[in-house]
Amino acid sequence: KVVLHMHGGNFQSFYDHMPYIGKRGINELLRKSDIVIALGSNWERILHRIEPEANIKVLRNAVPLPALDDAFMKKTTFSILFLAVLQEEKGIFDLIKASAGAIKKAEERRVMLVFDIAGDGGQLEQAKQMVDDLGIGSSYCFHGWVGKDWKQKLMRKSDLFVLPSYF
Repeated sequence: KVVLHMHGGNFQSFYDHMPYIGKRGINELLRKSDIVIALGSNWERILHRIEPEANIKVLRNAVPLPALDDAFMKKTTFSILFLAVLQEEKGIFDLIKASAGAIKKAEERRVMLVFDIAGDGGQLEQAKQMVDDLGIGSSYCFHGWVGKDWKQKLMRKSDLFVLPSYF
């Protein structure tokens, strides 16, 4: 059996710019796979447009959420984790822009938001500069690339994981 999992935000653009022979190969792979797994309805639509005969099933990329107890609701510091390559398509700049207003509103309520940014990439310095320019550097900690153990530690201490990916 062949199970194909499509995962790559720019796949449609990649496909659109392929020469005919490349497109033909991709269509054949999609069509002949026993199942093609897509991580959402949008992916499913894209893949069906590319190859209508593909056997596509949606597998939601979901994480079970813990119950919010009274202690959580009374917290005065919230840790927010972004864990991805630092590039525009992963939404890092949107997160930074949106967080500026959220940080100010939280401070008015005597709540502190702490953003842990884990990941590297070509736009790391640009993201750091944007945080400084917006005057919210004290709410941000840039960790760079993190290994498995450090990633697990960050995930355990975080109250919220955000990934405003364009895909």
